[in-house]
Amino acid sequence: GINAEYGNSDGDVWEYTVEQVTQEVSDKQEASEQEVLEELFARHASLLHNMVGTVFTDPPEEGAERVHVFGEIARALGFDADNLFVNYSFDLPVGWCIEEDVEIRGLTQRSQVRETKLGQIAHFNHPFELQLFNSTKKEEEIGNQPRLFVEVCTNNDLQ
Repeated sequence: GINAEYGNSDGDVWEYTVEQVTQEVSDKQEASEQEVLEELFARHASLLHNMVGTVFTDPPEEGAERVHVFGEIARALGFDADNLFVNYSFDLPVGWCIEEDVEIRGLTQRSQVRETKLGQIAHFNHPFELQLFNSTKKEEEIGNQPRLFVEVCTNNDLQ
């Protein structure tokens, strides 16, 4: 074996002996161990594959843009009428498009105005989501971006 001795500044001394005590491994045992390791690595790779998945969206083509919009119409401040709702729509300039079957306009639910320390407020908490695409490569159209138009409306019943 190998003998080693270590000490520190306080005068403590440690003595170590290292000996080879492993028995020789047969070819059969080594092959069995290799199979177990390969199975372990295959299970681990499968687990990682299942956790990540394989369904990914391809990146846009060179020069194209993909924009994911996640938004929320949260509230309206300073309106004194009741039964407020928001009518909203996206304006898409030339070159921009949207996925099929996705609306680019919508309405929030009606909300009653409440007096708060911020003033008159109506809460909507209305989420929206859409994915926009732009394949415009013309220099004069590159700066044109989609716009969100918002209109606050009221639905007061006249009696």
